[in-house]
This record gives sequence, structure tokens and C-alpha cells, in this order.
Amino acid sequence: FCRNAKSLQSSSAASSITAAHVLPDSERLQETLREKISPVDQDKAAALMKLRKRRLGEMQSQITPGMTHPLDEALATRAERLRPFKKAGRTGWRNEFIRQLHATRAGPALRRLAIHFLLGRAPLQVYIRYGHVSLGPRDKGRGADDPRPVGSPEPFWRWAVGAGRQVVQSPTKRLLYPHQYAIGVSNGAEKMGKQTSFDAAQLPNHQFGIPDVRNAYNELDREEACNDMCEVHPLSGCMVISLYTVPTVYVHDVKGAKPRKYPTAKGVIQGCNVGMDAFCISQRKPIEWIAKTAQAAGSGLAELPAFDN
Repeated sequence: FCRNAKSLQSSSAASSITAAHVLPDSERLQETLREKISPVDQDKAAALMKLRKRRLGEMQSQITPGMTHPLDEALATRAERLRPFKKAGRTGWRNEFIRQLHATRAGPALRRLAIHFLLGRAPLQVYIRYGHVSLGPRDKGRGADDPRPVGSPEPFWRWAVGAGRQVVQSPTKRLLYPHQYAIGVSNGAEKMGKQTSFDAAQLPNHQFGIPDVRNAYNELDREEACNDMCEVHPLSGCMVISLYTVPTVYVHDVKGAKPRKYPTAKGVIQGCNVGMDAFCISQRKPIEWIAKTAQAAGSGLAELPAFDN
């Protein structure tokens, strides 16, 4: 805490005493991580590469200067606001490097590089390399029996994808309102509470349940997520296809031993700026159906809405 506070890393300092701690390596932890992070299925991996070849060009053809200009502005703004981070990425880069380089005359070229990265125009090997992310298994209260496999993408990834998500936030919100609020909505918890109270008053004979998706981030079907995100915005489609049609390799650095690697072609990285959006968008249609069905049942309708997948 003192070390981070002294270097003005206030967020890291606060997290060091409030956030869930990283679990130490153990045989039990390795076992549960292998269960949560599904190994690469070769058939799935091949299907993802086919999707990349089929749909990436289609999404790229829909990108216009009116989309890249706001993206360029968002990248510039985020570069100026990047804060120091205590740990370097696996490439050795840090937030400070991006901020300092962007402040030079190389800034416009760095932003063009980020735009090419987001649009899937970088060499495939770049995405494979950036697909190696540091793994920090967090304690959820049950120790090694139920770790939270949090990944930490490269600083360049977080900077670029964060700017891309900012540009497509409006169309994403339009699709998710009013049923999902895990999207950075102002006063989202308060709005959800009021909406829930209203629904409860309208449906007095119903029971209120809070469902939870087990291992949600790591269970998302990438092929479905890519297709769903293509419906949101061409930039959303480009980003997710570029980043998630290649395998992700979680690398758990262990002091005094070789890093332990957990490759997968399933789910999104819990720590990726666009990960929550991809999960929420993929749940959008069934959640809308659940809401309509609950309302229809509460109104006493005999025929409930059919779910069209």
C-alpha cells in the first residue's frame, strides 16, 4: 500500500487493501483452473478461423471515416489519461510508455497502429502474441476451490480496446436497455432497483430470484459472441473477431518455477475492456424473452411468447 501510494498509484494502493488477493500456486489451484479454463478444442479453433476469414472482411468494408475519426480522438484522450500501472505487460510495455510516446510527434502514428490493430489489419501473429495474457487467480471466498481467473491483457490492448469500446458504447446501450445494466450506466444500480420494484408491484404473484451464471466469462461461446457483436456495430464486430478468433493463452507466473500456461478458445478475458459487453450482448435475446414472458404471465395471458434463437 505504501509503495503504491508513494508513487501516486492511488487506485493500486486502495486495491491492495480492499481487492480480493491473488491465490498462491498449488496443485488444487491448477486443477480448478484447468476446469474453469477449457482446453483448446481443435474443431472450435478451426471454426473460429473460418469465421475470421469469412466475416472480418465484411465488417472492415463497413468501416467509414466517420467511425475512425471518433476512434482516433478517443485514443488520443485515453493516451493522455493513462496512469502508471505497477506491473508491465508480457511484452514489457507499460501505460507510461504509451503516454510518453504519444506525447511526441510519433503520437499520430501510434494511434494509426492502434486503429489497424482494432480493425484486424495487423498480421495474425500479432494477435497470437497479444493473446498471451497474465493470469491472476483471485480469491472469491473459497480459496483454490473456486478461483476467479482474472486475465490482464497488454497495456496496448487495454488502451486500444478501451477507446474502441467508448466509440461503440451508444449502440451497445441501445440494445441492452432496459433489461441489462452491467454496461457502465450512470446510477445503474439505483435504476435497476427502481425497475425491479416497479416489476414486483406489477407482478404480485411472482417470486423474485437472482440467477447467477457459473464461470460466466470463461463459458461464452466465441463464435456466437462474434456474430452477436457484428449486429451491434461494424467496429464491435472487427474488434471481437480480431481478438477472439485466435486462442487465448493464460500465463500464470509462479515464483521459482516455470510459468503455467492455460490455452483456451472459449470465453472472453475477465479484464478485457470489451469482455462484459460481449457477454451481455450474447445474453440479450434470452433476457428479453424472459422479461416478455414474465410480463405476459403476470398479465394472465395463456399464450406466452415463443423464443426465436
